[in-house]
Amino acid sequence: MYNRMVNTMDEMLEEIFNDLVAPEDQDLNTNPQYIYDVPPNDGVHTFNWQDAFHYMNLNGLQQATEYNQDVLQTPSISFLVSKYAIYIKDPSRFNQNTCN
Repeated sequence: MYNRMVNTMDEMLEEIFNDLVAPEDQDLNTNPQYIYDVPPNDGVHTFNWQDAFHYMNLNGLQQATEYNQDVLQTPSISFLVSKYAIYIKDPSRFNQNTCN
């Protein structure tokens, strides 16, 4: 149920992408500006809207057992969920080069 719901929400948000994201922000997929150094030593993650929607969807499922297994037990995913949540709420908090 958890995985199906998250996938369905990801698809729905992708379908209405142009209505959700301002035109000036839509090019972040083709011209990434925000880069995360993902702990612990999991490399670099470049911002993209597909991931933003996915992690945003996960953010509302903290009470699900699967959330604990998929997110809280995986430091890199937990880190990205929190970083994308901050960006989506207030993109001005990050500079043009990095989200660290």
